Amino acid sequence: MIRRLIPAWIVLAIALLLPTIAAAQDVRVTGQVMDRDGKPWAGLTVVIKSDSGRSFTLKTDNQGKFSQIGLTPGLYSVSVDLPGQQQPYTEKHQFSSGGDNNVTINFKAILAQQGANPEQKKKQQEAANQFKNMKAHVDAGVAALTSAEDVRKQLKTASADQKSALEGQMKADYQTAVTELQQAEQASAANPKDTKNHAIILSDLGVAYSNSGQYDQAVSSYQKAIELNPNRLMHYIELGVVFARMGRPEDARACINKGLAMQNTEKDDPETKRQGKELLAKLP
Repeated sequence: MIRRLIPAWIVLAIALLLPTIAAAQDVRVTGQVMDRDGKPWAGLTVVIKSDSGRSFTLKTDNQGKFSQIGLTPGLYSVSVDLPGQQQPYTEKHQFSSGGDNNVTINFKAILAQQGANPEQKKKQQEAANQFKNMKAHVDAGVAALTSAEDVRKQLKTASADQKSALEGQMKADYQTAVTELQQAEQASAANPKDTKNHAIILSDLGVAYSNSGQYDQAVSSYQKAIELNPNRLMHYIELGVVFARMGRPEDARACINKGLAMQNTEKDDPETKRQGKELLAKLP
């Protein structure tokens, strides 16, 4: 793998970011259920269940609303128990960290949609297939990134005769991550309305590019992510880290300062701002 010597201050700065990235994995979901007349539906049981089987059971309030914190990113089923119905109504939703995970289940709109013509149903099926394809590539890309980071940890204690094989495995994992996330990004771009998920995929792709030494591509990915979601402070800090790795501290400082100067940022930003300020202090 092509590697560049990185000054100790950059290594420390990158390490400081890891708790923030982990903290961003805490997902909050809010939602509202509307009845057949489009009015808030109170007192219904809502079950949010992950693909791994973890579930949360909630009740809608007098405004038909519900909320849940403490989820991890992933694909979930959201089910609503309806009066007089044996089977609950269920939808699938992809929940991500740091974004707005809002679920609106409006049975007036759902009933109208069920009468859609064949062409509309075909488009809906195509959209569902595109989402499934995108998720498969995201999952594969994230799994490859996780594997590469596990190998990186092993390298710290590996003997000299083990390092070559581990470095080769890490390089292959990062390349797999790049390939899979490139395909996920292309699939996500087909749905221009889903800007926040698209930005998250671009950010993950930036990680894969950066850790495989493809810094120009990493910069491009993060810049596109910022265009799609300019209120995500972590994108600015991650881009700043790439500039630092490239030996461009002035660009790193300008990028991080721009993010820190934002007034309307996302909920994880108090901790992220602290980490950003610590990184700035390490820049020459």
